[in-house]
Amino acid sequence: MGTDDNSSHSSVIIQNVQDPPFPTGVTLDDTNYLLWSQLIEMRIGARNKSGFLTDASAKPTTNDKAIETWVTDNNRVKSWLIDSMNPNLMRRFIRLQTVAEIWEVVKKTFYDGSDETQLFELNRRSFTTRQNGRSLPTYYNELISIFQEIDARLVTEEATVAETVAVNKTLSWFRVHIFLAGLDQEFNQARSEIMRKDPALDLETSYAYIRKDYTQRQSMEEPKPDPDSIVHMAARNRNQNKGKSNKGNTFTCTYCGEDGHSKAKCYEIIGYPEWWDFTKKPRKKISQAAVVKSPQTEETTTPRAAHTSANTGMSYATKTDQSNKWIIDTGATDI
Repeated sequence: MGTDDNSSHSSVIIQNVQDPPFPTGVTLDDTNYLLWSQLIEMRIGARNKSGFLTDASAKPTTNDKAIETWVTDNNRVKSWLIDSMNPNLMRRFIRLQTVAEIWEVVKKTFYDGSDETQLFELNRRSFTTRQNGRSLPTYYNELISIFQEIDARLVTEEATVAETVAVNKTLSWFRVHIFLAGLDQEFNQARSEIMRKDPALDLETSYAYIRKDYTQRQSMEEPKPDPDSIVHMAARNRNQNKGKSNKGNTFTCTYCGEDGHSKAKCYEIIGYPEWWDFTKKPRKKISQAAVVKSPQTEETTTPRAAHTSANTGMSYATKTDQSNKWIIDTGATDI
């Protein structure tokens, strides 16, 4: 009994993707033509369709099948261009028939290599760009993007390769100075070291030198303490010291009942000092008011009467009681 050969093989479905996604990541507007054009040219070239941009893939004139294929490819590339534009720009360029026409008109609209105003603005930005506390990569990348836009507009007419190399060397040396001048003051030492290098470093090597210096300094620096942790530590130490001082003082006043002092040093008895703040800690409500007494030693003497020495006939004054009164005998006699 025979079997069908076709049934012995599983069917395989092959899907040919003719138009894969075309991500640009950048939408053309009035300010970013240089970046947009570079991305578009690179991605269309990766799909082997660069000839449509340069008009190298011109429309065939004889073969009907070739014309049909060309129209399909032209519309595909045209859709890539139009889809990567701002909606307002789409309406301006969508009615152009070929990719080459769109590419040329867009270039004339947004780019003029001899525009001195644009070159002046780019040079001004490169001269005035500063790090200003930003990260080193952020500052360097901004400068590089400016330099690249200048290079795209800069036209040189050197006759020989040697002249071209000399111009590029001078331009690189000039841009190293721009880069170093915009660095923050923390790179002063590394900047001086680069300026003393012989032969002079190019821009990329100078950036690598500065970046290495920054990394080394960061690894050697001690971590800075957190201000909040310092405050908390100080408060904790104060509380610990306060607890220790209170713990070591076991006095309890028998007059006012407060801890921390004896009756002999109680302000309710000896009087409060002038700096005392009664709004924070008022006086105790004790029936006997505090009286300020000047410290003095009471002298206790035995009462004695005044007497006259029998040997000398001189009189002596003596204390008779504790009222500080004296009796004085001058030794005179009544006549």
